[in-house]
Amino acid sequence: MNRRHFATVAQRDAALARVADRPDGAALGPLAPSGPSRRQFLQGGLAAGMAAGLPLLLTTACSSGDDDARAPAGKASRTLFFDLSHLAHQGRPYRLEAGGRTYAMTPVADKPAVLAAARTTNKFLAAVPDRHVTHHVEEVLHDAQNVTFAYVTGVLDPNQPTAPTWTMVAIYVLIPETASVAAYAHASGRLKSATTALSHKRRQHGIAAAASAQDLADEGALLDPYDHAAALISFNPNIMALDGNAAHAVKTSYIASAQATQDCHDAIVYYGDAKPQGLDGGNPGWATLMPVKKDNGQQATIVNGPDKGRLQYAPIYHPDVAAAIGESNRELWPPLQLWPPSPAWR
Repeated sequence: MNRRHFATVAQRDAALARVADRPDGAALGPLAPSGPSRRQFLQGGLAAGMAAGLPLLLTTACSSGDDDARAPAGKASRTLFFDLSHLAHQGRPYRLEAGGRTYAMTPVADKPAVLAAARTTNKFLAAVPDRHVTHHVEEVLHDAQNVTFAYVTGVLDPNQPTAPTWTMVAIYVLIPETASVAAYAHASGRLKSATTALSHKRRQHGIAAAASAQDLADEGALLDPYDHAAALISFNPNIMALDGNAAHAVKTSYIASAQATQDCHDAIVYYGDAKPQGLDGGNPGWATLMPVKKDNGQQATIVNGPDKGRLQYAPIYHPDVAAAIGESNRELWPPLQLWPPSPAWR
């Protein structure tokens, strides 16, 4: 693992202090969506907790959870693919939680026709080796304009899949496919080039930089540890964007190729999924899941939906992950101080 930028706990704390000293995220007003305001979102606790290095439980998302089986107005759906190749994933059940809905993840090996069909139209998926496309979920419902927050959960013991304990495998920010048009226009205009900056995800698989909006949309169909790292970095209130166009532009032009994203990715791959405190076998993963306590001191449980009965946890970053996130602010904040860019990309 590349640990060149990883730090001691003291250095991590100093990096996080630099984050706290930055100007209020409201300076990036145009990054906010037309719906809930940035302040309302921060008051919800999710982004504020993440940025402070004290992540709160991800039991809600930016999108509401009252969607029915159809895609109502303002929503879209797509098939998403996942790379869990850094984990011992065989024989283990995983769930995707997105927009207030829960989806069972299907191993590609159990239903290979889905990936085969997608590869006929998606050049990125066609170029990624089979071992790096491990699971898929069909018809994932998400917001059509703003970002939707999502995360993947696993089990501690595959022989006890209904146990109340669980692991947090990854966190993602789902960006609407249509936002790739704005992201490509901004990235190519910024570089005065027909291609965008080469993302780490493309570089890993030997794929050339995106040269069109469709290339970006294709890349977004696969979620991997680089997307997990990008999500953690994007929760910084100095970087965070909720509007889909802005979020995709920021990710494509700044986060996807940043050194901090590579370092965060390396830590995620090295440490594995986040596990509950005291049940990690000496390896807490990319985060430690700390019990959420009720007023009476008992551990809180999820009371509604498919996850009813599961224990509630708050993920606390591993020091190496926290250090990479802290460094991302130093690396990415200077160019983002110039936001908003020319209106040409919108």
